[in-house]
Amino acid sequence: MLFEIAKHHGLELDEVPEYGGRAYLEKQDYIMAKQKEQLAQQEKAVQEQTAQLENLKQENEKAHHQQVRRTTYQSLALLSNDKKIQKQEKQLSELSQKIEDTENLLDEISAVAYDKAVAVVSENAVNDALKASTEQVDIYLDWLKEPGRTASKETLDYTTYQITTLRKNIIAAVNRITARLTTVLIKPEIKKPAIEQIKENTRPSVLQKLHRRQEEINQREQTYTKPKKRSHGIEL
Repeated sequence: MLFEIAKHHGLELDEVPEYGGRAYLEKQDYIMAKQKEQLAQQEKAVQEQTAQLENLKQENEKAHHQQVRRTTYQSLALLSNDKKIQKQEKQLSELSQKIEDTENLLDEISAVAYDKAVAVVSENAVNDALKASTEQVDIYLDWLKEPGRTASKETLDYTTYQITTLRKNIIAAVNRITARLTTVLIKPEIKKPAIEQIKENTRPSVLQKLHRRQEEINQREQTYTKPKKRSHGIEL
């Protein structure tokens, strides 16, 4: 209608506006403003998303570092426990070896002690038996050798010979008895229980000595490893 009125008054207007006209420019400004607004909104959204991603990244890094620390601590704890276990196993092995060595030593000591005891008992038995058996015979021999005996020389010599022979027989009999006694004492069924009894009686004193020796070693080690006190860089 505007165009018809303009024509009626002799004015020619373009029904389609040219590019660069006022309406066109206003429209372009509006479009650019809307696009700028949208770009600002999008930029704000991108910034918010970037901030969120950065926060997530920092949280993930923090969680990762915490996990690494926990894992490292656990690994060190496990390693420390492994070393403690290995140390305890070594100490247990050494203790077992010491106990085994002690038992072997007790076996040897007890066996030697028993053999010596048997030898001493046998020797004492021989000496006591011979002394008791030959004492009276020696008295008769000495009596026969004294001057003033009224019997003939032949009678005295014969009597002396018989008593001397009796003395030899007594000594031989005592030695045989002692040998049989020794043979009985060294039989396994008699020797083994006796050795075990010696071990039981000996073990406490041996273990006490070992414990005292170990305590002395521990005290020396503590003395050697005790840190020295320092004052102003000078050893005290």
